[in-house]
Amino acid sequence: MHRYLVLGTNMGTGIAHALLQQEDTIYITLVDRSSTALNTAVNRLLDWRLGARVIDIKHTRQIADLIEQHDVTIGAMSYEANLALTHACIEAGKHFVDLGGNNTVVRKQLMLDQTAIGSGSKIVPDNGIAPGAASVLVHRGLQIIDEEGEIDSVEIRVGGLAQSGPEGPLNYSQLFAIKGLTNEYIEPTLVIRDGRLQTVDTMENVESIDFPEPYGRLEAAYTSGGLSTMPETLIGRVRNLDYKTLRYPGHWQKMQLLRDMGFLDEHHLITTGHGQVVLPRDFTEALLNARLPKTRDDALLLRITVRHGEKLVTMQLIDVADKETGLTAMQRTTGFSAAIVAMMLARGTIKQTGVMKLKESIPTRRFIQEWSKLGLHLEITRNF
Repeated sequence: MHRYLVLGTNMGTGIAHALLQQEDTIYITLVDRSSTALNTAVNRLLDWRLGARVIDIKHTRQIADLIEQHDVTIGAMSYEANLALTHACIEAGKHFVDLGGNNTVVRKQLMLDQTAIGSGSKIVPDNGIAPGAASVLVHRGLQIIDEEGEIDSVEIRVGGLAQSGPEGPLNYSQLFAIKGLTNEYIEPTLVIRDGRLQTVDTMENVESIDFPEPYGRLEAAYTSGGLSTMPETLIGRVRNLDYKTLRYPGHWQKMQLLRDMGFLDEHHLITTGHGQVVLPRDFTEALLNARLPKTRDDALLLRITVRHGEKLVTMQLIDVADKETGLTAMQRTTGFSAAIVAMMLARGTIKQTGVMKLKESIPTRRFIQEWSKLGLHLEITRNF
């Protein structure tokens, strides 16, 4: 019987929903600094096993006390908090799962592996849809191909979109935190190309890719974070590996213009005509947060292809917002994936301790089965 601490209500609502479907969940504490957000989440979930606490994550003593009282903590807020939460969970000898998304933070977490082993903690960063579930699915695809030596290619294409089509000036609707979005667009990303690690610029190498209607032809470009540590772990196993984010046509061209004009610059302050000093990225994020359309009627599209010679494995998921539960597709796919890993930690399904990489620690078939139980149905096809 397990107790979970969920920090953050946006994706945290999806996480809590998945955990409340489990008979061995006896209590969940949901934390947010916004009482309004907490009330909305509690009213949506309506379960006596769910408690709510209004706490700012910066109040480290209060958060540390809560970590002590729960089996697994799930960080469902900005990646900026994940390193401090990792330290707190290791100090308490407790387990921790987060949604990740920032490669620099994840590398700092991985450096704490021996300390975590010493405390008996199990720490699994980067658990959402991508990064997260995508890593597990790639590993499953490699198992299905079942070939020795270097596999020809793995391509991962994922995107959250408004079901209604392109909206607003950027052909995009805000589906999750703006800071996480801009981080994906500006941080360089690592791929495997021709058997070698290579750093590529984000928002480049745009390609068209077709999905079933009503989505039709979309555009995909390099973004950061989705691969997590896969390039380092799959070098020598996969000859070509890359990750691209799906968007409605026209979005990437507009974002490239903003980047080239310096609107995403996070290193150089500028002074306005009124003498105000601003960081362009902060200014742009404030504008995006205010001006981008927001929708709960979203869709999450995922397609992973694994090729070797004539062999081809394709994995595809298309999920949409659930009218009955009120959960968005992003909350379902991201939240459910993190919840499954948290359950595996609590139940002892994952045996090893330390700071782990998803591909190396998660039983792939079990993960996909748990996805299915929660209503996420992955289509796997092969030509052999």
